[in-house]
Amino acid sequence: MQVLRASLEEREIADLLAELRLGFPSHFQSLDSAAASAEITERVAVARNHGLTWRSSVGHFVFLCYRVSPDFYRLPFVQSRMRDERLPPDLRFRRFLRRLTPERVNRMVRACARMRRTAASHREQQS
Repeated sequence: MQVLRASLEEREIADLLAELRLGFPSHFQSLDSAAASAEITERVAVARNHGLTWRSSVGHFVFLCYRVSPDFYRLPFVQSRMRDERLPPDLRFRRFLRRLTPERVNRMVRACARMRRTAASHREQQS
């Protein structure tokens, strides 16, 4: 059973990599397959740590890691929706996705950029 699960996980990573290479060619052109697979595997693990189990949920989560930011899930806006215990994680995430508009995605991109700048500034101050 463990071997089957590992095989399915490898297939899922390969499928995600193929899709992401099409959607984000400039990011993936500089990575070899092993590095790209490792990067995606890390992001899949984060999605699973949020309780996501559906292939579609995991795929959308990983997509947002590339479209918005690898740490988009740290935004308070996202966390508040991902912590709503009234629904199972996959349904929470589906609801979150349905409410995403292009404008909200753009706001998330800007908020993540601010979050990274703030973190970098704090690191510089501590040095």
